[in-house]
Amino acid sequence: MTSVKQFVRYARRLGQISESGTKVVNRFVKYASTQAQHKFIEDENGKKIFPSPFGDFTPSDSLVHEYVWKNVELFPNRIALECSMTGKKYTYAEARDASNYIARSLRNMGLKKGDLVALITPNYPETILAAVGVLEADLILTTMNPTYTIEEMKKQIKDCEAAAIITVAEIAHIVLEARKNTSASRGPFVVIEDGTRSIPEGSVPFKDLVTRGKTLPPITHYQTTSNDLAILPYSSGTTGMPKGVMLTHRNLVSNMEMVEYTTKERMWRHTTGE
Repeated sequence: MTSVKQFVRYARRLGQISESGTKVVNRFVKYASTQAQHKFIEDENGKKIFPSPFGDFTPSDSLVHEYVWKNVELFPNRIALECSMTGKKYTYAEARDASNYIARSLRNMGLKKGDLVALITPNYPETILAAVGVLEADLILTTMNPTYTIEEMKKQIKDCEAAAIITVAEIAHIVLEARKNTSASRGPFVVIEDGTRSIPEGSVPFKDLVTRGKTLPPITHYQTTSNDLAILPYSSGTTGMPKGVMLTHRNLVSNMEMVEYTTKERMWRHTTGE
């Protein structure tokens, strides 16, 4: 309660700065004063906690790919992804199916639960398909800035012990150099083609993951749980070396659910294009 009163006093002082500032700050003062009337919850240590106006929330046990595709059947033919440069589009149904085929192909390549796949691409539609496909295959995803130097890429590949890499044709030669003498040098090297240049010998065209996956049996038994690691992004390294940040399926899904829960119809809308 004390902190709320302090905020009100501070806001009033701030409002003296200008007439326009007063009008804006007065709205905050009114809000804070109203909230101060609500009942606080006291924890076991005697600290007062202001309860959320949205009520209790219990996250589901969904995996990321399950949550992403949960409503596809409501609008399967609407556009989910579109490349601003090439104009290539994927409907929700096409995107879901492609991700599933990618997952089947990755498993068929010998990758297994717990293996980590490094995704080194710009923001292409295929980036989304690959990311969700990796998770759907019971694998772990790490992302990397495609503008990294060879040494920066190599450090992260070594640190996370990546078993496979997915990248784009434009930087394939750089990534190949970075993966030398790492755990990824023995695993699949998948390249998203752009139609203007060849891809390195021995690499797997990304489109083959989709076409090949169509002929492979579905993945019927998932070993992953919501408490398992899903994504391992790395910190920026502002105050030291970049470090992996462990995010589970529950971490990611609970964040998406909380946003959906609090924003209701204001944020989660499907696209309007056919």
